[in-house]
Amino acid sequence: MQDPVSPAGNDATQPISPARPDTIYARASVRVPATPLRQATDEYPLVHDPRGDVAHPHIPGFRQPSPGARRLSLGWGWSFTGYLLMFIGWGVWAASVRGQMVIPLIDLGIVTVVAVGLFAVCRLFGRVVWEGTFNRPRRSARLAHALTGLFLTAAGIGFLAHTVWIADAITWIKTNF
Repeated sequence: MQDPVSPAGNDATQPISPARPDTIYARASVRVPATPLRQATDEYPLVHDPRGDVAHPHIPGFRQPSPGARRLSLGWGWSFTGYLLMFIGWGVWAASVRGQMVIPLIDLGIVTVVAVGLFAVCRLFGRVVWEGTFNRPRRSARLAHALTGLFLTAAGIGFLAHTVWIADAITWIKTNF
């Protein structure tokens, strides 16, 4: 009786595929190129900083931000998103006022000034409590940005809640459902 794996029945070293009996399996060696795939460029040469041994690329017209400004900007997306949502809510509310733009512009200014003040108070609180009491460094301003963004989002929802047609839609939904 012949072995179903080999054609002769006694040679079990080469398996045969049921689809193609003449298929041979093998491994090929692949040559790795001697040069790297990405060539280094000298477009931005390294310049040594006179204040230390830290090397950084010299880009014309670009000034490296200070460490304090870098820490302050970490988390700016929260504030920007909150301001964007507040601005959309304010825009819908200002459009519903129809023509009287003085009051909505004053409200936009007041909310912006309060948001900047909230950010400053959060940073001051972090400096007094986190650095002063716990003697720990503040590595970013993410929490201050998050709280400011939360305030601005709430202000945008407040602007939308004072829009007449949205308030009417909410009361209609509450009375009918």
